[in-house]
Amino acid sequence: MRIGCRAVNTLFSYRSEPPLASNRRMPVRPAAKWWVLYPLAPAVIAVALAVLLADHSPALVVAGVSICLLVVLAILLASGRYWRCICYLSVALLVWTLHTARIAEQSRSLELAEPPAEYLSELRIVDDAAGPRASYLAEIVAIRRLEKSAEWLEMTTVRLVLIVPGHELRWGQRVQVQGIIEQIPSERNPAVFDRKKWNHRRGADIQLVATAPAEILSSAGWRDYLTQLRIRIKNQLTLGLDDEVSAAVIPAIALGIKPPATSELMQVFRHSGALHVFAVSGLHVALVGLIVSVVLRWLRMPRWAILLLSLIVMVLYAGLTGFRPPAVRACLMAFLVILALMSRYRPALLNGLCASFLIVVLWDSHQLFMPGFQLSYGVLLAIILSASWWKKVYAPLAAIDEFMPRSLLDRWQLASLYCRRKMADALAVSSAAWLGSSPLTWVHFGILTPVSILISVPLLLCAFLILALSMVSLFVGMIWSPLSIPVNHVNGLIASGAKGSAELASKLPAGHFKDTSSWKNKVIIYDVADGGQAIYLGFGGGVLLDVGSEYFYRSQLRQSLFQLGAPVDSVIISHADINHYGALPLIAEDFPLQQVMVAHRQAENYLYQQCLDQLDARQLKLSGRGMVLPLGEGIQLEIIYLGGSDWPRADEQMMVVVLHWHGEKVMILSDVGMVTERAMMSSQPAGKLQADVIVREQNRWDLQGSEVFYQAVGAEQLILQGDRQPARNFPAGMAVWQQSQLGAVTLQMIDGKVTVSGHLSD
Repeated sequence: MRIGCRAVNTLFSYRSEPPLASNRRMPVRPAAKWWVLYPLAPAVIAVALAVLLADHSPALVVAGVSICLLVVLAILLASGRYWRCICYLSVALLVWTLHTARIAEQSRSLELAEPPAEYLSELRIVDDAAGPRASYLAEIVAIRRLEKSAEWLEMTTVRLVLIVPGHELRWGQRVQVQGIIEQIPSERNPAVFDRKKWNHRRGADIQLVATAPAEILSSAGWRDYLTQLRIRIKNQLTLGLDDEVSAAVIPAIALGIKPPATSELMQVFRHSGALHVFAVSGLHVALVGLIVSVVLRWLRMPRWAILLLSLIVMVLYAGLTGFRPPAVRACLMAFLVILALMSRYRPALLNGLCASFLIVVLWDSHQLFMPGFQLSYGVLLAIILSASWWKKVYAPLAAIDEFMPRSLLDRWQLASLYCRRKMADALAVSSAAWLGSSPLTWVHFGILTPVSILISVPLLLCAFLILALSMVSLFVGMIWSPLSIPVNHVNGLIASGAKGSAELASKLPAGHFKDTSSWKNKVIIYDVADGGQAIYLGFGGGVLLDVGSEYFYRSQLRQSLFQLGAPVDSVIISHADINHYGALPLIAEDFPLQQVMVAHRQAENYLYQQCLDQLDARQLKLSGRGMVLPLGEGIQLEIIYLGGSDWPRADEQMMVVVLHWHGEKVMILSDVGMVTERAMMSSQPAGKLQADVIVREQNRWDLQGSEVFYQAVGAEQLILQGDRQPARNFPAGMAVWQQSQLGAVTLQMIDGKVTVSGHLSD
């Protein structure tokens, strides 16, 4: 065992004592000394380049990594390290082959969905993290196409997303499901979680939508026990807690059971840059190991027992939280470090980090593209490389007069010095972590949080105390369940303090910055699948023209607005169609609305009246023809037509608005029909109807889009919302953009003209 430990540790650690003279090699050139000391670093660069090449990544990224690798190889070749270069290139070739095979296997799986067909499948659940559509990641064991009465086919390496509402499946179960296999659709709206991209990185490009109840063939075994244990632990940790905030924060930090992404609690921690405390990651695994080692050291156990038991508890904790990739990576890193310590080597953290990187990428090369993977290794790499420099920056915080002998300091001065030194060290690590995470959070999430440098220190302490008290609560709860209630109350106070600290940090000036380029001074026409409308005007305090249905808001619009960081202070409802106003009460709860403008206060629609009754009377405003809403310099919204409240259909009681945008006009017709078109032409002066761009959707009850009307408007561009479009000839010279092909459409002003771009394609 001793020999095996030494063989492994030569790759990721270095000896605490100088090497023997007989083991000395040729002199190392100064330029190559760093790469010789950390021999796995060049392998990491080579492997990353191989995966990027196999995945056809952007040329700029590939070129940057290639230059780094060439420089490193040139330095090593100049120092005579030929065999190392050959080994690095061989490992890179192996990873390139593996990733190419994975991509090819996923591409072949698309044949099952071309065209979509109904299959009877036997599946094994490999990820039981159910989303809003009750989706699970599964591997195909056997499959049979029903239409052709074909034989069962074994496809053990193909993964798919299983959508089976009404079932609670668990990791490890084998199920038989009948359903339609199709490609995972692309998201059609901006800043909405991209299921297709995410599942592709999990190895699935197709989905099976169940058409019949799933039949469970075998249980998940020990995984069922872990799932049930996790639920029992959550109930034990929140026993006796009446405060909703504490009952949400404690399970989130201890078990990774997070509240909804759009909840106020999540927004507070996101804007403070401390959302990582809600995801079970290397931080949590390390804190659990630290707590266990402190307790075992207090019990005076031998060093090998402390290391071994700490590792065992960390692995159990990772299993209890679902063996999520960050926790597994942390356990792997801990195993390598503990292996070095047990074999009396002083671990080199950079070599350990590189070794775990290579193992994870060899196991699943798609991990390289996951934000969690990049953040984990980016933060650790930044801490390893820059923490010592940051310590020098914060050294004055812990400095004393150089002419003051330490022996002359009294007890309080020594305590103050100790605390200041610990604070300086904590700030150094926090600053290094922020330096490593900031570029990635800006690229992936469009947010930058300088305040996290300060808030991470107290929140890290809170997370440590919450985990420690959670362990105490579980221990005393095993003796008698009510004993954990006072412990939970103390834990709840700490959780409330953590939330209060994060809330204070999120409100500090310049505490966080959001990328506003995706919505500011733009018009976003959302792709509403259920025939409604939702248009965001990124001017002033943010205006929503119609809000879609309640389902669309919960599943798409809310997530998009929160992720974009787009404010909303005004809402305009064009008419009393539930697919246009249905989400209005939810909007009023989520945003501080200043005004809600409606076409008619009274309408023969009970749901519409009920929806308006939920609003504050001070918010509700009636609109009228000719009313103008200023949105900024050179930008205003004008109501040019208002249908009568006594007209029989809601689509004929329409409000038509024109956006005046630095000399350009955008007419938003919603689902105006031919009856309203004729009424507009007869009631409006000839020049009043003119516009440069028309935005409209399909009317379900009436014809629309007569050539006479389009000629009267004289628009150069027409944006058609929805999937069902009128079969009609358009005037010559009019550019027609169909949202069914583009997804959400964004309008922006470029060189004095309104330009159109689609979310799926331009």
